[in-house]
Amino acid sequence: MELGIFAKTFNRNSILEEAFELIGDSIIIAHAKDVSGDEAQEFTAAGQGIVDYDFYLHLLQSVSFQGALIVHGLGEHQVEESLNFIRKKLQL
Repeated sequence: MELGIFAKTFNRNSILEEAFELIGDSIIIAHAKDVSGDEAQEFTAAGQGIVDYDFYLHLLQSVSFQGALIVHGLGEHQVEESLNFIRKKLQL
């Protein structure tokens, strides 16, 4: 992994961690989409980008999140693959 990508991932994770420390117990709905790894940084289907889903879902579990996890920002042809990705991460 190139250092620049590592630094960006670390920064994203530290921002998420701080957000969960501040408001984690107030989260009632969560998004399951992703962000492309290219310069455009466009939204894409969960599992198709650079979001560290292991870390994100760990944070949700750490605050005993029981709300809805909304999958969006994807085309109809991506639904099954995205849901399978999320289910595997959640071990459902």
